[in-house]
Order: sequence, then C-alpha cells, then structure tokens
Amino acid sequence: MEDLILSASIPHLSSAIIRITAAGILPYHREIYNGQHPNPIPTPLVGGFGAIGHITALAPDTAVLKSGQLVYIDCVIRGRDDPDSFFLSAIYEGFSEGSRKLMRDVWRDGTFAEYAMVPLENCIPLNEARLCGGLGFFAPGLGVHGVFGGAVWGAVGYWA
Repeated sequence: MEDLILSASIPHLSSAIIRITAAGILPYHREIYNGQHPNPIPTPLVGGFGAIGHITALAPDTAVLKSGQLVYIDCVIRGRDDPDSFFLSAIYEGFSEGSRKLMRDVWRDGTFAEYAMVPLENCIPLNEARLCGGLGFFAPGLGVHGVFGGAVWGAVGYWA
C-alpha cells in the first residue's frame, strides 16, 4: 500500500464527491488486496467498501442531493444502460464484460480515501439530525454501530 494524491475536486456527470467519514472493512479485505482471495480486481486501485460521508461536490445534473448532506455510499455499482452489469466497488469486478469495463475504466477506486467520487444513484441520503442528534450517534460511529452494524437498515425516519 502507498499514499497517493488523486485529483477529484470536480465530479463527472451523474456523480458526487464525498468526504469519507467512515468506511466499512470486510473481514477478508486483506486477502482481496494481497491476492489470496480469488476476486479479480484491476490494479492499482484505492480499496474500499460501503461508506458514510458528506457530499462536497455534485455534478450539474443532480436533482435532489445537496452539498454538505450526509449519505451512505452503496458499494454495488450498476451499469446505467445494463442493470445486469454490476460489481462491488474495489472488491470484485463482476461477472460481465460490462461490469469489468465500468470498474476498470470509470469506477475503479473505492472509499479507503479522504474523498471518493461515486455515482449519484449510490448516494443514499441519511437523516443526520435524527441519527446524530436525536439518537446520539456521531458520523464516524455510524460506520461501526449504525449503517454497517445494521441499526439503520429498515428503521423508519433514519433516511433523509
């Protein structure tokens, strides 16, 4: 592993730049990135999984999301013109030529970074006032106790 400085201050169309607050870690991440796990991935890449963060920049074709909003980043990325072309961001390049093309050419890097560029449809708004105010979570803690731990899923009022 090495530290890289990547330029991602201006999002592509239909994407957002997220300042990562917390990112999930799989028990077998080490095996994926050292080649012991048989998940094919392009290299080099920034690792990652699902994450929580605040939007810092949005593409001009964004309709609802707002800068500063807390979002959950879904790691399942689908082809917009072929929903069967899907992959797990920075974990597995998928089963089709379309999914491999998307991971290699467009969405290679994951969320183990200070900032990540992700598709708009993978940004799921969270109700920060309810989670961090009413329920007493703090944004980094959501990664451990909340969204990744299951406390947020399916609970009414947590999504924005």
